[in-house]
Amino acid sequence: MSTYGHGPTRREQRVLDLWEQNKKAAEIAEITGLDLRYVQQVISNLGAPVPDAWHASARFGSQSLIAAIRRHHPDRCGAAS
Repeated sequence: MSTYGHGPTRREQRVLDLWEQNKKAAEIAEITGLDLRYVQQVISNLGAPVPDAWHASARFGSQSLIAAIRRHHPDRCGAAS
């Protein structure tokens, strides 16, 4: 938790972001320079699910759908990101 008790810290969020990109705990530790035990603790404590192909496909599909909606209805969706 952050200093104020609201959500993960920046460092914890970085670990979770890499975990969602299908990186192994050892890879995350190497990329971030964090201790492997810390990385494993973050993944375990924050209940990060094991990423799988279905979740990756769903995330990609959702992003594609949102992009298509923004292209066809820019007046209803705001600026494309």
